[in-house]
Formats: sequence, structure tokens, C-alpha cells
Amino acid sequence: MGKSWSCYDLHNSVFLAPNEIRTCCKRFFHENTLKGDVVAIEASEDSNYSVSDIRQAKKKIYEEMNSKGGYNPCNGCPHLEFKDWGGSPIENGIDYLSLEYHSICNMRCLYCCDTYFGGKQASYSVVNLVDEFIDNGLLTNTNYLVWGGGEPTLDRNFNKILDSIVSMNIGPRIRMISNSTNYSEEIKKGIDEDKVFLVTSVDAGTSDVFRKVRGLNGFDRVLNNLNKYSRDNPQNIIVKYIIRDDNCSFDELDSFVEQIIDNDLIACNFQLSCDFKEEDCSPNILASIIYLHNKLRIANVRFIFMDDLIIQRMPKVNDLLINNIDKELKEVDFNLSNYLSFKTKPEYDKLYIIGTGSQAKALVKRLSYVKGFSSIIFVDPNNSFSSNKIDKFPVIKIDEMPNKSNAIIGAVQSSPFIYQSLLSQGKANNLIEEFIL
Repeated sequence: MGKSWSCYDLHNSVFLAPNEIRTCCKRFFHENTLKGDVVAIEASEDSNYSVSDIRQAKKKIYEEMNSKGGYNPCNGCPHLEFKDWGGSPIENGIDYLSLEYHSICNMRCLYCCDTYFGGKQASYSVVNLVDEFIDNGLLTNTNYLVWGGGEPTLDRNFNKILDSIVSMNIGPRIRMISNSTNYSEEIKKGIDEDKVFLVTSVDAGTSDVFRKVRGLNGFDRVLNNLNKYSRDNPQNIIVKYIIRDDNCSFDELDSFVEQIIDNDLIACNFQLSCDFKEEDCSPNILASIIYLHNKLRIANVRFIFMDDLIIQRMPKVNDLLINNIDKELKEVDFNLSNYLSFKTKPEYDKLYIIGTGSQAKALVKRLSYVKGFSSIIFVDPNNSFSSNKIDKFPVIKIDEMPNKSNAIIGAVQSSPFIYQSLLSQGKANNLIEEFIL
């Protein structure tokens, strides 16, 4: 009683795109077809939309999802859950707001599409809609605020909207996704004041590969701007590497790490990802991910974490996969068994997964390493989880986690913040450092 089909994004998130308002930004494969980026409202020219319009559109999707046949754009999505959602979509505010409202960008990345570089301005008033969110208190308890889409700094309303949101002094830092070809004093100020968390994808270790993958000759400029952004608060920077067939050579990855050291970026966070257009991570891509992960560890960077795409596209782990990865890495005299945590017997029989969201649960379902433990315990990093169980597994508070334990962070966007919390509590040394399959 009270249970229904829905997902976190349908009930809690709003994604503002140039000519539509989306209900999610998840991409998944179902019956060999790429689906996702589900649209709530197709925005017409010069239209203004209200909170009421968004709620009504989401409610319609929710009702159809729970009717016979479901809602086709969402059918097959791994993020759907059957539970008590405690009300209608965004009835209790917006927990996740994404500003992707224009597609003006000075790059043409091979893995991207004209959704993000098509040169479109928003066909509705983003300023008015954000003001309504603020006036109605919908951002008061927001936990995730992401600014992406095209290059944010190229928007004429960028400073105005940023100032409006920053002045609210809401809890989360704005996750600013910028290619860092332009240096913004507004972004730098936000980073230094702990109000902006900058994410920049570099995807190369040399100028030639950068130009090929990103469609712009700006490799040195991007690294120089990242250096300036990170001088005072490097913990508020994520440097991302999306590994593809055209940028995954071991020489290229070596050069990337050298550039990170030379540009004094080792105190930043590093996010490893793969191409969302590919259904599975091939053995050569996984080999490159493992190789880069280890090279960054040797360089002693602050923190490394995996994108959820890698977890979602992880193939079944078996001897054939391991042998194929091992074959790739032997070309550079890389002993795989030294760098995969699952190859060694756990020192403790319990695994603590720090996080209580969908990514934490996905680790149990997708990663072979996790299944090797006799006991799995979820850890609530914020002491705010309303239940003492997730599925059949217990949930404890973070201060209840033993000082000596095997632990992994079960999150993506909040991983650096959880890591910072563990550092402050002296529990970061519990984290498994090796790569996990």
C-alpha cells in the first residue's frame, strides 16, 4: 500500500535544457537502444513556464508510468524503483537542479552532440523560472545544483543567475561544468568561497589528441586556467578524463599525468569516465582506466573516483575478461594482480559502502568485488537516512563505522565531499585504494 513506480529524478529533479525541460539526464541501453534524457515539457518559442507547469508535466509521466504498459521513454530504465515516494513529483521542493539551458559552446567534442553545442539559446525565460524557484522556496533544501549544457561562461545571463543563486547561501556548492577555455573571475570567487565546485574534462595528455577529441586547440590554455582556479582551494576542482579509443594509449595517459604534475594540479580531485554512447566498457578501455587510475595514485593526487557510467557499463567479470585486460597491460610490463583489489583476499570480512543513494545500491548489483564479502553494511554519510536498512543490508551512521575496516564510497557527484568528511574524521585510510571490478 502506498508504493508505486518512479525514480529519484522524476520526483526530485529538474533539468533545464534549451528547448525543453527534462525530468532526468540518465542514459541507458534497453533492447540495444540508447534511451534516457526523458523530456517533461517541449518548450515552444518565447514561452514562459511556471513551477505549476513542471509539476503537472511530471505528474502526467508518473501516472502513465504506473498504468498498464508504463511510460515508454522510461521502460527498461535501471533507475526505476517500486516504493512509497511520499507525495507527487517535486511536491517537497527540488533536490537536484541542473542548468543546461543553452547549447552555446566553443568546443566540438567527439563524444558530445548538438544538444550541447548547437548554438541554441533558451526558448523560455530561465531567469524568471529560477527566480520563481527561489521565491517559492523550492531550492531551500537543494542538495545538488549542476550548471552544465553548453559552456556556461558564454551565456549573457551567466553572472546574473550565478549571483542570484550564490546570494541564497543554500547548502550545496554549485557544480560548475566548464571546459575552462575562458577564465572567469566569478567562478574563481565561488571556488575560493566554497560555493562553486568546478568540473573540467581534459581527455588528453597532448595538444594533438586534445585538438582531435575536443575540437579546439586549447590544451595549454585549459591547463593554465585550471592552475589559476585551483591555487587557493584545489579540493573544489575535479579534473575529468573520459577514456575513449582515440585517447587511451598508455603514452597519452602517461603524458596526461605528467601535465597534471607540471601544472601543479595533484591536489585536485580526479574523475575517470567512459563514452556514454558505448554500451559496454571493452577490455582495452578497462585496461586504460585501470592504468590511469594507478598512475594517478603513484602521482599522489588528492582523490580519484569512478564515474557511474563505468559501473553501469562494466561487463561481467570472468576469467576471459581478466585475461584480456591482463594481455593489454602486459604490453607496458604492468602486473594486473598488483592493482586490482578483488585479486587479493580481503583483510576483513565486512565491506562498508559509504552512501545510501542509487549509486551505492548499484555497486552491490554490478561489482563482483563487493559480492565477495560475507557482510555488506551501508554507511549514511550525513546521518539523515530515514531507515536502518537498504534492501536486506543494514545502514549505520558514519561515526559507527569501525576505524579499521574495508570501505568504498558509494556515490559519484558527492564522492569528493564524502572523502573530505572522512578526512576530517580520520577515517579516509579505511578506503580501498586499488581499482575494483
